[in-house]
Amino acid sequence: RTNKRVQNTILLLLIGAAVVLLFPMLLKTDAYRWIFQLLSIVCLTAVIFLITRYHSKIFIYCIRERDDETEDLTVTEAKPNGKGQITVCRVGVGRIRVCRVLDEQKDPCAREILKTLRKKRKKLFDYCIDLHPAQCILLAVEESGEELWLTLSYSPELVARLGGERELEDFLNE
Repeated sequence: RTNKRVQNTILLLLIGAAVVLLFPMLLKTDAYRWIFQLLSIVCLTAVIFLITRYHSKIFIYCIRERDDETEDLTVTEAKPNGKGQITVCRVGVGRIRVCRVLDEQKDPCAREILKTLRKKRKKLFDYCIDLHPAQCILLAVEESGEELWLTLSYSPELVARLGGERELEDFLNE
């Protein structure tokens, strides 16, 4: 994990849920108490989501050679201790059409690229361990005739193993 966004968001949501629950008690009002309780439940639900998505799992990236001498990139989801592993993604490295490092510090439009993909309703799968990381790897893969977009946590070794960066702009304009 490279940033503290998740921890800060969880803390803010917990404090917000407590304040929202205390608010009707301090004002001694019974009217619309259910709105405050509902808002508190929404905050606590968001906390549960963030904990289960970003704290109670890790992603393991592995490039494995197959019998026919091609390579597959597999993404495995596991508990933080490495147990309970399940493969959530497997794509052929030779089928990667775009490999680009999105770096918010060097490119202010990095987040806009992900927004553009969502607007175009592309299939985008987020396998980053951080919430909105400053750096991530964006992959476009054509698997079984279907275009898939993956975001992975940044690692220079992984980018090198995937064949380095490939152009994105032409592919987005399709």
